[in-house]
Amino acid sequence: MNKEELEQYAIGISGPKETVDRATSGKSILFQEFFVEHHEYAVVANVTSEEVQSYKQKGLTINSVAIADLCRYLSTDDKEGIHNVH
Repeated sequence: MNKEELEQYAIGISGPKETVDRATSGKSILFQEFFVEHHEYAVVANVTSEEVQSYKQKGLTINSVAIADLCRYLSTDDKEGIHNVH
């Protein structure tokens, strides 16, 4: 993949855990991290522009993912962040 393809390959989604879980159900999740009690950050691959709009309408925050981070997520089997709290 070239740089442009990597930049568009995945997005970061954050918000209430239940909302993020419902929105990303069945999607290719490259990384997940849980904050405080009920907040989640997930990196999701192959998301359409329609899905991004749906996520925004649900009140989720959408962020780009740094290429270095994306390469790390793609090259590891560990899908949960080091600060994962259950």
